[in-house]
Amino acid sequence: MFAILSNYFRPLGKYRSIKFFYKFVLVCLLTSWLVISVTACNSPSRIIAPDPIVSECVDKYDPQVDYFPSKTKIKYAQGFTVDYQQNYKVVTVNQPYANAPSPVQYVLVQCGTPAPPNFPQAQIISIPVRSIVSLSTTHLPHLEALQILDRLVGVTDYNIIYWSPELLQIKDKQLTEIGKNYRLNIEKIIQLNPDLITAYGIGNAQDDQYGKLLELGLKVVLNSEYLENSPLARSEWLKFTALFFNQEELAEQKFTEIERQYQQIKNLTQNITRKPKVLTGSVYGGTWSIAGGKSYFAQFLADAGADYLWQDDDSTASLPLSFEAVFARANQAEVWLTNHSEWFSLQDIVKADPRYGELPPFRSGQVFNNNLRVSGGNDFWQGAVLHPELVLADLVKIFHPPLVPNHQFIYYQKLK
Repeated sequence: MFAILSNYFRPLGKYRSIKFFYKFVLVCLLTSWLVISVTACNSPSRIIAPDPIVSECVDKYDPQVDYFPSKTKIKYAQGFTVDYQQNYKVVTVNQPYANAPSPVQYVLVQCGTPAPPNFPQAQIISIPVRSIVSLSTTHLPHLEALQILDRLVGVTDYNIIYWSPELLQIKDKQLTEIGKNYRLNIEKIIQLNPDLITAYGIGNAQDDQYGKLLELGLKVVLNSEYLENSPLARSEWLKFTALFFNQEELAEQKFTEIERQYQQIKNLTQNITRKPKVLTGSVYGGTWSIAGGKSYFAQFLADAGADYLWQDDDSTASLPLSFEAVFARANQAEVWLTNHSEWFSLQDIVKADPRYGELPPFRSGQVFNNNLRVSGGNDFWQGAVLHPELVLADLVKIFHPPLVPNHQFIYYQKLK
């Protein structure tokens, strides 16, 4: 090696210090070699699997290999946890539905490796999942973001789905409608025989059909993102879906960007002193549903720089109130955010009930509805769950337009 260096640096030989220079370079190289050797000798015996391995079945199982080199970190969501082992993940949904008596667990085992023997009550699911049926529209944006729509084979009622360009592209090629009016066609699901069915529970045996699917031997997981009380926590359930496809790294990247944009928009309103008073909701079936003061939507309003009329309420769910009870407080409202999918004009509102016309925001023309993005279903109840940063930008545009002068409404529109 010294001879090679001497030939390489021969033009420097006329300098008296050249021998020192040669020795210095040689010492540096030898030192680097020693550091690498010592590090290798002292490293743990645990082997990290190369990334491509998690997308395929394992041909030859090695218990020393960590088959999940990319691991998710949960920052906001309270509803699920994940514990990584060498070749499997233990995923716990802490509250599968409101007032659930206990958590549920799923053991996700890397395909081609042995399942652990000590989880008799948990579903054992082979990953990465190759085919999936989704029983909720809010799960579909996860598959789009994770670039795995090719795994989707079945969806619920076509009429409630927002048909994004990506979903439209695969609708006739690979999708089967397995529900209508929230009732499932069990025979179609059995025929599809998917690796995984993602569902949600409400704790009502008559409406929850996942129990029947489990009895048939199908793999069903409950996603309870709707129980989270902050927009970012709901969005972070993207990482939950990613666990079943070994897509943790991509999920982390996507959510980090969502979080960054959300916080950036939120920071715009932190020094606002003049906050408009806001009314939410509308009447359905004789009851006006108002967002609870500690709900995820109340968090949206606070982050957008609004003064929510029910912010003193401690409920995390919707409040069922009479029209009269709402009207008594709504006389202070400056902006009304409604969520009635069939209202596209102020005339539509007073046709539904002339009393709406007496609300101050109606008289001043400050009524906004979240049905701007509709194609079949309303994307506010689908894509917006994953993308709270876009909803927040809309709300800031409503309450404080100068803060986001270039933003164009995505989900909300002003009714005229």
